[in-house]
Amino acid sequence: MNVDNPGKFVSELLDLTEVDALAERMLDYHLEVFERIFDADVFSIYGLLLGNTDDELRDLVEGRQRSLRQNRAVILLSTAGGYLEPVQRMVETLRHHYDIVDFVVPTHAYSAGTIFVMSGDSIYMDYYSRLGPIDPQIETERGGNPVSASGVLSQYAKFVEKSATSGLSPIEQDLLLESIDLGTLDQMSHEHRRSIQLLSDWLPKFMFRDSSDQSATKERAAWIAKTLSDPERWHSHSHAISMDILKSEFKLSIVDFGKEPSLRERIRKYDKLLSNHQSLKDVDVVLHTMRDFKYLRSAVDYETEEMS
Repeated sequence: MNVDNPGKFVSELLDLTEVDALAERMLDYHLEVFERIFDADVFSIYGLLLGNTDDELRDLVEGRQRSLRQNRAVILLSTAGGYLEPVQRMVETLRHHYDIVDFVVPTHAYSAGTIFVMSGDSIYMDYYSRLGPIDPQIETERGGNPVSASGVLSQYAKFVEKSATSGLSPIEQDLLLESIDLGTLDQMSHEHRRSIQLLSDWLPKFMFRDSSDQSATKERAAWIAKTLSDPERWHSHSHAISMDILKSEFKLSIVDFGKEPSLRERIRKYDKLLSNHQSLKDVDVVLHTMRDFKYLRSAVDYETEEMS
């Protein structure tokens, strides 16, 4: 923008405002169609699952519930992951207000996003959609980007095993002592166990609740949770798990929205439009329901906007 020319600066600012308003109207149009298709309140969450995401979703849900009450919610989710606490609170919020909660994954929902999706009654994916290992992320005292709890715990266990057998090299000793403190390791271990427990609890309660053999269902859920949390199985925090693997190996009942061409194309158009809108707004998270948008730039610095 040309800040040396106030008139041009205002004109450019108005142009951006108009572009934002047009994008939001187009997104509302698509969401309104989704609500008719699914006969549900529809919410979109795009971006990292940060500390304030749960607060903003609560406000959106309560706003919808003050008008015409629906029994079903559908969540369009696109995320690289995040933190377990907001995920647990979002699940509790949705289940407090809705009997049925389904998830649509246009492209990806990794880590904490996978745990969130597994709390649903149904999951909608196509051949391009991906989930990931359930690998909680933890902030360390050193700051910077969150780190993979399962990955660090796995590496630490290897160091401990090696120290008890062949011994560690000086470099490995320094790496072990300096990389992370025992308090953070304990927190990582707690979050790792918690992610497994949440998945083990939610699958029988929601996705598998119509099963006639609840004992076998609980065993199956525990196996799924343990397998999805195994770093030796997946090797990477961002390992992509396709719909075919989820159906063939984990025996999950996934609804393939790719078999409905009109729905597939609308989901893809909405996904591209919202992803581009998020990029232009330069925000970490966008939450959207009808005539209501919330934009988060971090866990503590966010902006909300509501269309009248």
